[in-house]
Amino acid sequence: MLFARVEIDNRPVKPYIGVQRAGRPVSNTGTRRGGMMTDAVASADRQIAVLVDVENVGLDSMQWLFDQLADVGRIIVKKAYGDWSSGSGKRDQLLELGVEAIQVFHATPSGKNTSDIRLAIDAVDLLYQSPVDTFVIVSSDSDFVPLVGRLRAAGKLVIGAGGKKTSPNSLARAAAEWKPVQCDTPSLTSPSSLSSAAVLSTRSLGLR
Repeated sequence: MLFARVEIDNRPVKPYIGVQRAGRPVSNTGTRRGGMMTDAVASADRQIAVLVDVENVGLDSMQWLFDQLADVGRIIVKKAYGDWSSGSGKRDQLLELGVEAIQVFHATPSGKNTSDIRLAIDAVDLLYQSPVDTFVIVSSDSDFVPLVGRLRAAGKLVIGAGGKKTSPNSLARAAAEWKPVQCDTPSLTSPSSLSSAAVLSTRSLGLR
């Protein structure tokens, strides 16, 4: 490597070869784009939380989704929300995926939005109390649009994932990126199916 010899007021000045901090030389390598230094490792260093509305989407496509997210960063939180008391058959699948099951009991047959509210609360907790900078909301429910907007307003990257045919356009547009997944039929008893079962039972008993 050749160094140019510079003289100021007839005094030689040593050529600049880098700044040393904490005993480590700082390399001057890298690329600049638009006047800013780009960092090729930045995206791979993202801390990801995956929050799954399992009663809406299920778990069968989760491994595929996790593989897709490997290029985005490191998943540090995996949570799936639902009433697991009626879904014991999913235990092995949860263990294999490394997903934490969040139990949400439905106090009434309708049980509408119970899991959604718990998911939203946990997302806000992670926003303020964790190093998570990327949220993946797995659902086909447009009720999550305000949550997605709140997370993005806080400067977080939000990726949505949901059914190819059932996801509303509003949720896909709200997220920075959308990943369509295949929705399996959840083995968990969803609020809507609970309500339908209750109606059928009352009708069979002649109560309605």
